[in-house]
Amino acid sequence: TAFITGLIVTGCRISELCGLTENDCFFEGNAPYVVFRDTKNRSDREVPVTQEWVGMLRRYLKIRPPVQREEVFISQNGM
Repeated sequence: TAFITGLIVTGCRISELCGLTENDCFFEGNAPYVVFRDTKNRSDREVPVTQEWVGMLRRYLKIRPPVQREEVFISQNGM
């Protein structure tokens, strides 16, 4: 549900959310946001996100199996 909610909250493309890394997430302070890199316009884009989604994403990251990838969202086989 964190993935689907992320699409709704950010209005991003599936490929943009799939490319999101933990280094692109800025959740501290009152105005959390994420940075999507290499967007359709070939530029970076900062997008504000809700505290609710930040909580969902943090819970997801706690239960996600350890992987060798930087991306936040992984497939069932770790890709």
